[in-house]
Amino acid sequence: MASGDLVGWLNADDYYLPDGLEAIAHAAEEHPEADIFYGDCIFVDPGGRIVRSKVEHDFDPQVLLYFGCYIPSTSTFFRRRLIERGLLLDCDYRVAMDFEFFARLARLRCRFHYIPRFIAAFRWHEDNISLRNGERRAHERRLVQRAALGCEQPAWQLETRRYWARARRLFHKVRTGNIAREIRIRQRTGFDTRWVRASELALWQDLASW
Repeated sequence: MASGDLVGWLNADDYYLPDGLEAIAHAAEEHPEADIFYGDCIFVDPGGRIVRSKVEHDFDPQVLLYFGCYIPSTSTFFRRRLIERGLLLDCDYRVAMDFEFFARLARLRCRFHYIPRFIAAFRWHEDNISLRNGERRAHERRLVQRAALGCEQPAWQLETRRYWARARRLFHKVRTGNIAREIRIRQRTGFDTRWVRASELALWQDLASW
């Protein structure tokens, strides 16, 4: 059982990147008011080679609710105090449990803090649960939105707000320069991230801070 103040959420075939844990620890020390810390992640193939990146932005509850779960769970850490309050995953959600959890935390006014660094690698393959369960994902998404809004919204209205949230998300990424980081990481497509040698550490430090 975890005994520290910060609890991570890492899938079985994902892994942390060099200096990622240090970045989380530093942010936690600098922002004691924050409850949830999340950073960026890279998507890798089964062999650990970079496919693309997932570069995010400061927390926006509207983007979360209408665009979807843009926060990468594999790059997220929680304060122990949330668990002690009984704020746990709802296992009734099989595909969108991260979305439901983050939306619930936001609804309870928990504080999210974004760290503009690559924290972890997410293994992307054709057998990902979210890819195999599209219908269930859509159903669970509607359940989360209904709980947050307090009522059922017409499908056309949710779809309109989704496009609005997508534009809002893009605005955040352009304003902060993160869209440029996302483009630059493509230069590293195919780079093997599983074993980083000392001679490559400088590359990783640059990569993490892009």
